[in-house]
Amino acid sequence: TGDSSLYSLLCLSSLIDAGARLGKSQELATYLATGLEITTRLGHPPLWSNHLWWAGIKQGILLNKPASLAPYAQALVAAAPHSPVAAAMAQAGAAWMGVLGGKVELDAVEQSARSLATVGLAWDGARLAAHGSRRMSDDRRGAARLLACARELHPPEITRQSQPKPTQSADTSQHDKMQLSEREHDVAVLILEGKTYAEIGKAIFISPRTVEHHVASIRRRLDARSRSDLIAKLRLSLGITGEDQ
Repeated sequence: TGDSSLYSLLCLSSLIDAGARLGKSQELATYLATGLEITTRLGHPPLWSNHLWWAGIKQGILLNKPASLAPYAQALVAAAPHSPVAAAMAQAGAAWMGVLGGKVELDAVEQSARSLATVGLAWDGARLAAHGSRRMSDDRRGAARLLACARELHPPEITRQSQPKPTQSADTSQHDKMQLSEREHDVAVLILEGKTYAEIGKAIFISPRTVEHHVASIRRRLDARSRSDLIAKLRLSLGITGEDQ
């Protein structure tokens, strides 16, 4: 196998990812198997093997098939003692299996996301944190923490997908006026939990003073004249009923 063929394996990992998104995993299965066969013959060189195994994990993630991740995760676990990249991928693979199975371990997911970022996979780390956040509907503080992690790792696009869609209102102009920014939404959720500025700041990794600025902005946006008015309007803006509290 020539050097050019080996370097094409790096492109193959991206192709496998794209194929899963387009529903073409079956068509690309042969290519993934061939790539893994090549790296096996070469003794699993980390630069190429790790990324192919990770491509297999991401394929399972995109297809929402946790069981299909196992062989690739096991291979990365075996390679982990000799490769920091494999170790980060193996840790993230285990975290993803939990998330897809509906069992989000907050600390493990956040640590795995950050580990991916340290080995150059910040986008994948942000995706893991954002997906974990969406699965934590019963733990708003935990969801906010993972969302903050996702924003930190990859601010522009990942976390926008994690925001719940606003409840439609008959009065569109009033609804638009009451829309909160992404960060204001995080703060608002924690306000409704009765958190102090210091507690909110700790949960989403900003200073209490910054929290205060966000609260002031929310008050202006919602035209809230008192704390009770603010709470009522936040509940309306977030579509939260009495039963949700």
